[in-house]
Amino acid sequence: MAFDVLCRELTGATQGAFPGTSIRNEHTDKIEIISFEYELFAPKDPQRGPQATGRRQHKPIRICKNLDATTPMLFTACTTNEFLTGMTFEFWQTSVEGVPEIYMEIALENAAIAHIKYTTGFEGTGNLQTSRGHSQWDLKELEYVDLVFETIKIDHKVDPPLAAQDSWKD
Repeated sequence: MAFDVLCRELTGATQGAFPGTSIRNEHTDKIEIISFEYELFAPKDPQRGPQATGRRQHKPIRICKNLDATTPMLFTACTTNEFLTGMTFEFWQTSVEGVPEIYMEIALENAAIAHIKYTTGFEGTGNLQTSRGHSQWDLKELEYVDLVFETIKIDHKVDPPLAAQDSWKD
């Protein structure tokens, strides 16, 4: 597959559904994501062992994508503090049968854009690498979008199917 991550069902509270921008026939209703980065931090004190010393912290999700028809909509969502009521990231792999399949989904509820950066090429060495390598993207016009969210759901779709979710409200 050319892209391993796709975004579907991106919906703004005010602007409504964002258009799909993929040029691949089977995914025209989705947005191709070049890279995806997410961190969860659970503070621990090495002197006290595995006990938590504070609340878990979800770092913003950072995606990188080509500039496309969603770029002005994401810009508007950022400048107006519009909630993105729903969005789902699909992670694709080739199955043992040789067929593309979604093996993981990460869904966000009530997300907001915390930061946008437009650039030509990657931000430097070691950041947001893709399975295709960063040299192909050095001269592309790219958009980095940092998303904060209320709820995250992680769903492993293949055997064994497993799911987890967390919310900062909990």
